[in-house]
Amino acid sequence: MAALAARHPADVAGMVLVETPKAITILPPELKAKIACDAPTNVEHRDYVAVEHAVWDKRKQIGDFPMTIISNDFGAAAPKNDDVATNVVDQRGWLVLSPNSSQVVATSGHEVQENEPELVAREILAVLAAARGQSR
Repeated sequence: MAALAARHPADVAGMVLVETPKAITILPPELKAKIACDAPTNVEHRDYVAVEHAVWDKRKQIGDFPMTIISNDFGAAAPKNDDVATNVVDQRGWLVLSPNSSQVVATSGHEVQENEPELVAREILAVLAAARGQSR
């Protein structure tokens, strides 16, 4: 989503990112094998780690539009050797895309859109209202 917005900034009226982590830094061996370019499950033969870093490492302000980042706080249960331990702080890195951005923190797990669809819908409607010039 951020890459598309960066390529077409005039077409962006607002954005909601739901549990969109920074680029992968810690890759368990089983996941590394599953997403390898030559893995049978990777039908696109895409280097997903490189793609994530291409977006994350070059992120910058795209425009001045309403934006919300919904991030999950995994709390004390987060493994200390995993990126999720710093998930909320890490996802603040997306705030740079627009000066009119904010972060909403959930505690329902990585699949926030499934676990808290009302929250996601509410934030989408708020961004839409702000993009239309209505109060947020």
